[in-house]
Amino acid sequence: MNKFILTIMAMLLVNVAIASPAYFKKRPDFSQIEHYNNGKCYDIDMAYFKQCDVYIEIRMTIDKEGKVKRVQDLSGTDKEVFKRVRRLVLRSSFHPFRDEDGQAIEGVAYLPIIIYFEKSYVHPDNVDSLRNLCAKDEACNENELEVILRNRGF
Repeated sequence: MNKFILTIMAMLLVNVAIASPAYFKKRPDFSQIEHYNNGKCYDIDMAYFKQCDVYIEIRMTIDKEGKVKRVQDLSGTDKEVFKRVRRLVLRSSFHPFRDEDGQAIEGVAYLPIIIYFEKSYVHPDNVDSLRNLCAKDEACNENELEVILRNRGF
């Protein structure tokens, strides 16, 4: 199973009115995103998923109760990774934004995230992903991949 280090670079919180920022009450657990087996991260010749990073910038709408109501991808990242991030962010909650009078108000938060995935050699759990990527990649020779996998015991 791939391991990764997650770094949240910064968090910028804004609202249309001058308001106090919202802060996480319950943070998303991004450690649940365990692997990223896509064309950007694989190396057919060596039969591994190389170290790579994924940048995601999201825009969240937070209601008066601090619940995340909407999440948008501003970075155009891989749809599958965004779905995972979105699912986790929707489960999180914030202390609500406050107006000048201290009343809870709806607000918008922007969150840039970089996820670093460590190099992961092919193993039984990701052999099929590697084969699927090779099948979609014109530069990949599926017969060569099968020889490499066979030599590695798959």
